[in-house]
Amino acid sequence: MGPFWTRITIISYTNTDETPADIANICDECSKHDPDVLQITCKARTAEEAWPLLRLQMRPPAPMVVVGLGWAGIMPALLGRKYGAPWITAAIERGGESYPGQPTVRELLDVYRYQEIDENTSWIGVTGLGPWERLSVALLNATFAAQGSSKRGLPVPVGDVDRFRRFAKRIKLRGVVIGQENVEALRPMAHELDENVRFVSWSPEGDEIESPVDVLVPLDDGRWQGACAFPKAALAALRTTLAQRSKSLQNAVVVFMGLSPSTVALARGIKKRGGVVIFADRDTDAAHRYSRWFGGRHIRPEAVHSILHDVFILGAPPSVDPDGDLDAPALHPGFLKPEMTVMDLTALPRPSHFLTEALTRGCTIVEPKRVLFEYVRRLSFRLRGEEASYVALKEAMQNLFADVLISDSDIHPPIVREAIETEA
Repeated sequence: MGPFWTRITIISYTNTDETPADIANICDECSKHDPDVLQITCKARTAEEAWPLLRLQMRPPAPMVVVGLGWAGIMPALLGRKYGAPWITAAIERGGESYPGQPTVRELLDVYRYQEIDENTSWIGVTGLGPWERLSVALLNATFAAQGSSKRGLPVPVGDVDRFRRFAKRIKLRGVVIGQENVEALRPMAHELDENVRFVSWSPEGDEIESPVDVLVPLDDGRWQGACAFPKAALAALRTTLAQRSKSLQNAVVVFMGLSPSTVALARGIKKRGGVVIFADRDTDAAHRYSRWFGGRHIRPEAVHSILHDVFILGAPPSVDPDGDLDAPALHPGFLKPEMTVMDLTALPRPSHFLTEALTRGCTIVEPKRVLFEYVRRLSFRLRGEEASYVALKEAMQNLFADVLISDSDIHPPIVREAIETEA
């Protein structure tokens, strides 16, 4: 060894097939040899594979580096920074990953703000690891940084709900942003509900119905309060788009194609503002139920071509008619007319092919970028009680869409490039 070199002992355990059930015992055996650093590399494709690695990080037998192979591996990488891991592994650039899901250096710095994470960092869990969730984390982190907050977004897989609940308590999550695919699974975690989640429907029976719970905020007694953010963001984006064309929801005929949990809150907001709602779905029972709740109509999806409407909202991928041409698209854009306003919530954050067709046919579209902007604004207020910095959020959004970090080939830029405007 040279005179200025310091020798360190690294013991590495690698298992590219699984995360063994006895991984803790394996680490204890390794630590008996007094390593300076213990590096553990195991699969982290699912929540069940990632949880044992996270437990190791919180109580390491020696200074530890955890490498999770898989899409859930970003979580131990970020937690490692908080718990004092000597280093983490990352790809130099997109396309140079050692395994699927490995973060790049730019992603760690610009999306997750790795250098700002320390022992005082508190976490906001964001379920899901897709492009929409990654953008949400990046924009939330930019907002928190502008507010001087130590909170940062942490992507977390869900898996078993009871295990997720224990994990959230163990690392003291200061909030959970729930992806649409996890709304029903995590609903039992909400012991209390925000006053706007439950409401009385417009049905003659006065049924009480519930908006989807997509945000959890911890209460002082350790329980969680559930709230609803995404549908309100979509409604705000729709209203802003209409206002720019000197239109409103008053007396507007709005067709919902494809029913999803978000349809409840969206339909409520439209109905409250004087809109007329029509529900189109092959599940006639569900469509009838929605029409009864909101005093609207329900139709077969094919009938959308023969009715006049002002706004069309695609809330879920339309099902294919089993008696129709299987080679034909599930939703043909031939019914779109220039005076319509179209919103597609099925392919966020990418403008879908359907939105592109709407634009070429002269329709006004609600840009996915606008929905995302409104979504992060509401999340910031719900999670921290403080309005998001418009300037910081706008700047972060422009950088993310313009930078190679989130390139045109990965997340498409907005179809119409215009300044982000929001309601006053």
